[in-house]
This record gives sequence, structure tokens and C-alpha cells, in this order.
Amino acid sequence: RQWQSDPVVEWMWESYEGSSKLYAEVDTMKSRSIGQAYYDEHWATITQRLEQAGVRLAGLLNVLFKNGPVAYGPSVAGAGAGANASAGAGANAGAGAGADAGVHAGRPVTIDIREVGKYVNQYVTVRSFVFGVRDMGSFSLVNLGAEYPNQLLTVVLRGDAKALAGGLLGKTITVTGDVEMYRDKPEIVVRDAAKIVVK
Repeated sequence: RQWQSDPVVEWMWESYEGSSKLYAEVDTMKSRSIGQAYYDEHWATITQRLEQAGVRLAGLLNVLFKNGPVAYGPSVAGAGAGANASAGAGANAGAGAGADAGVHAGRPVTIDIREVGKYVNQYVTVRSFVFGVRDMGSFSLVNLGAEYPNQLLTVVLRGDAKALAGGLLGKTITVTGDVEMYRDKPEIVVRDAAKIVVK
């Protein structure tokens, strides 16, 4: 159940960390030829990743089909688009998509970044200095309040918001979104560039 409850961004991060480690190992080899010893050494990782993939897929399928089979036909043509849009939003949003997805309608609570941990699952606005920015490919991580790993808040930029990443380092920004916890650290996932104001 823990594997299923982890946010999708964590699944991606696990894959990124694992693949980076494996490629680094191969790069240090005198020959890039991989032998039986290499397979034996990494077999436990392979089986765990396959197990995690199966358990997580089962969890997603349970959510998708909790109300029974999906009906197909002209009358539900829009439903397919909605299902894809919802799944895409969840996959892209990771832990905290609520603000962008409109889960918390209304006015956000303005908070001090030092208090962000007290506002988990709440829609907030927070202002802070950007200490670090890291491009992860399909998303970027922005560290507020301190440098990694002591950041007070991580902002995950996805979709349109990712384009802002290059100009944030060393700036003070105001972020609006839902606070979620990821590995015991608060984070806000932002897809809409309008939810970030750069000072």
C-alpha cells in the first residue's frame, strides 16, 4: 500500500536515481560489456522495480475501475478525454496538484515559509528566496527557504510553469498552491505559471 500511496513524482524520482546510478557504474567499467556478475549484483533491484510497477499499476487500475467497466460509445466520447486529462493531471502533478486542479477553490491562506509544515493539505500563498533550482527533465525542483537538503519548501514546476525555472535562482518568489508532504518535506506542485510571481 505504501508503494501505491507514494506520489507519482516519487516513482519518477526512484527511476531517475536508479538509472543514474546504473549508467554511472557502466561508465566506470573498462569495457562496457555487461557480464553475469553485473546481472547477479543488480537482480534484486530489477525484481523490486518490477514488483513496484505491478503493485502501482494494480492500484491505478483499481481507482479507474472502482465503479465498474468503462462504457464506450458516442455518448461517452468526452469521458475518454476526461479520464486521460485526469490521469495526466495526477501523473504530472505528483503530490500536490490540488491548487492547479481547482480542488481548493477560494482564497489561499498567506503564510510564513517557516510555518509551511503546519499547512499540509491546505491552499496557501507563500513568499521566499530561491536557493536552488534543479532541472529533472519533465519537471524542475525549486528549493525555498534554504539550500537542499535543508530547504523549507520544494516547489515542483510542471507544465507551463516549468518554463519559469531558468529565471528563478537568486530571486524572491511568491507561490500559490496546495501543500503536500513528500519524504517528510513540504512541497507545492505548480503547473500554472500564473501561480508564481517573481520579485
